[in-house]
Amino acid sequence: MARKGRDSAGGARRRRRCYACQTRSDPPGVSQGFRGRKKPVSQRYTDFIAGRMDPHVLKGLQPGMTATVSTVVSEAMTAHLGGQPIHPVLATAVMIEWMEWASRKLILPYLEPEEDAVGYRIEVVHLEPTRVGERFTATAEFLSLDGNRVETAVWAENARGRIGHGRITQVLLAKSEIARRFGA
Repeated sequence: MARKGRDSAGGARRRRRCYACQTRSDPPGVSQGFRGRKKPVSQRYTDFIAGRMDPHVLKGLQPGMTATVSTVVSEAMTAHLGGQPIHPVLATAVMIEWMEWASRKLILPYLEPEEDAVGYRIEVVHLEPTRVGERFTATAEFLSLDGNRVETAVWAENARGRIGHGRITQVLLAKSEIARRFGA
């Protein structure tokens, strides 16, 4: 049996750092209370602490709303690894880039001037190839807002049908926090 404050191997449990607010919290199952440091209110996005959201956050964005981007596959968009061409078809990474763009395009009109979003998680399956010269479309559908995480369903299609699908999660943060983290 593990001792209080220790993992099953007897080692000390590590406290986790919250990505959104940069505070530390105890691992699940440890109720020692909050001991992390908090930034001054002026430096953190308080609406996201403890999962609370102000009504203005993404006001007007409703589940089911979509955004779409479309392009024609060029040679530069084909599969390359290490600078070497692999296949003369749309690269998975490029398909995902366009899906992420659709996801971002979906939320941009609803962001406040002082907030922005960063990519957090991508889960995508690439099903079918798209050749150079063929058009494909990437679509994102708003699913939910959980704290400061925006969840979207994404899919891509060409003239023959669906070529990929998945989910993308973005995290809403204050622009000042993003600039601080990126060193800008």
